[in-house]
Order: sequence, then structure tokens, then C-alpha cells
Amino acid sequence: EWPAALRLLVEMQELRVQLDVTTYNAAISNCAKGSQWEAALALLAHLLQMGPGPNVVSCNSTISACARGKQCHRALHLLRDMQLHRIRPDVITYNTAISACAQVQDWSSALQLLSKMPQLGIQPDIFTFNATINSCETDYWTAALELFARLQLHGPRPDLVTFNSTISACSRGHHWAGSVQLLEGVGQLRLKPNVTSYSSTITACAKGRQWQAALAILAEMHQLGHQPNVISYNAAISAC
Repeated sequence: EWPAALRLLVEMQELRVQLDVTTYNAAISNCAKGSQWEAALALLAHLLQMGPGPNVVSCNSTISACARGKQCHRALHLLRDMQLHRIRPDVITYNTAISACAQVQDWSSALQLLSKMPQLGIQPDIFTFNATINSCETDYWTAALELFARLQLHGPRPDLVTFNSTISACSRGHHWAGSVQLLEGVGQLRLKPNVTSYSSTITACAKGRQWQAALAILAEMHQLGHQPNVISYNAAISAC
């Protein structure tokens, strides 16, 4: 728990126990888990001014705290500051920063970060793409589909999170046919769709006034042993 971690940090200072970067990193990590971005930023600032100096772990944890607190602009500012302090970012840094963008649906910044990674010699992984697709869910579903197509051609291999995020993006963009095609593609890549996959697709069909497709997908859920939830039924009812 982050309050206990901060109390121990204060106790160490009172006892004049020398703090090292590992101590600060552990405390910042606890703040990140508790979405305490202000405390994380304060610890990072103290580490810069008084401590032994931060490393990439310190920055990654602080960016994570900002992401959880939906402080996208602060996360991006920290990423830029890493260059000033000659701290080399890694794939975790960028994944966390892109996740911060996804929290506020800032697809433009997320796509910019994704495009910058290869220039820095950082290879995006499936978590990078999933976070970027997630940032496109509300306003830019076509970009989500383009990223999904890129994964199919060049890798890394899409996982169920990739499918669900892209299906959700199509649903929000009222592109019901795209959602249905993606749902069909889950099985082709030997992935098992879950309730989220089906519910998002039914929602897309409802938005497209495709009641027959919605009911067919609901029936498929029963046939395959998936228990529909309230979202599944609400979407199916809305489609009728």
C-alpha cells in the first residue's frame, strides 16, 4: 500500500538511513499502483534534486502513475524530460506513455509515439499495439483497423486483447460489418472469443440496426457455451 511505503520512506530519512534509487523506485511503484501521480511526481523530483538520480525504472513508474491518474500531458512531459536527463527510454516507457494517451483517447499522440519507436531503435511489441488501438476506440476506428492489418502482415501476432479492442473501435465507429469480420477472424487465428468479444460485436450490430446478425451472434454464444451478460442482452434487445 502506498501510504505505508511513504511512511517507511519518511522513517528512513528520520533515522538517517541513506536512500538509494532502488528505495525511491519501490516507493514510486507503490504510488503508481495506487494512482497517486502527485506523490510519484514529488518523489521523482526529490530523486532529481537530492537523491542519487533517477533511472529508467524511476521514470517508467512515474509515467505509469500519471497514466493511471489520466494525466496524459504529464506523462508525455516526463517522456520528453528523459532526454534532458540522458535517460534512455525502453519499450516499457513507450508502452506506458501510449497507455496514458489511451486513457484520454488521445489517438494522435499515441500514433506519434508508435511511429517514433523504430527511429530510436525500440521494437514495438503486442502491448504497444494494443494500447495504441485502444486509444483509437472512440474517434478513429479506421486507424485501429489499419494497425490490426499491419499486425497480421508484419507481426507481432494479435492476441485476444487486440481483437477485442479493434472490435470495440469498430463498434464505436458504427462499423458493424468490421466487427463481425473480426469476430470471425478470432477463431481463424486459434483464439477463443470471450463474452467481451461477442458483446462488443452485438453492440456494433445494434448500432447498425442489424437485428438478425445480433440475434445470430447471441445464439452462437449459447451454442459455444458462453453465458451472455447484461451487456449482451441489452445490445441484442436494442438491435430488435
